[in-house]
Amino acid sequence: MAHVLEEFANLMPAELSRQLPPGRAVEHRIELVPNLLPRLLIRKKYEFSKEQITFLSHVVSNGRIQMDRKKVEAILDWPAPQKVAELRSFLGLANYYSHFIQGYSKMVVPLTDLLKKDRPWMWDYEYKDAFKILNEAVTSAPVLQLPDFTKAFEMHTDTSDRVIGGVLM
Repeated sequence: MAHVLEEFANLMPAELSRQLPPGRAVEHRIELVPNLLPRLLIRKKYEFSKEQITFLSHVVSNGRIQMDRKKVEAILDWPAPQKVAELRSFLGLANYYSHFIQGYSKMVVPLTDLLKKDRPWMWDYEYKDAFKILNEAVTSAPVLQLPDFTKAFEMHTDTSDRVIGGVLM
């Protein structure tokens, strides 16, 4: 790492615990970022000065987060599971976006019941409906945004015999 940063030694200290060197303004150091970061990062994996980026299958823009359209399409195109392993795979993908889906834990109860060891595999109307409802919920999932700290927050919770949920609004 020291070798990579050699040419920047007069501008940035080797250890951040030391005081920053006197001299050039912060603006100058910011201008160096495009020159410094390519040496530290794999080029294919970074983006700067973008209004929107896709990160870990989430689209992040201007204080908002939404689901990656490609992943949403994968969920929508997912065929009805024929066996337990396929259902587990589907639920794994859907669960990744569960924080976007209001009532997610209640929606998946029938599907997770089907994963129990003592439960025989029978893909009947109850499971088909739960699968369809979950698919529809993914398409209508909201865009999440950063909280406005100038406003008051409310905590909403809900429980039943089988699920628990909460949201900060």
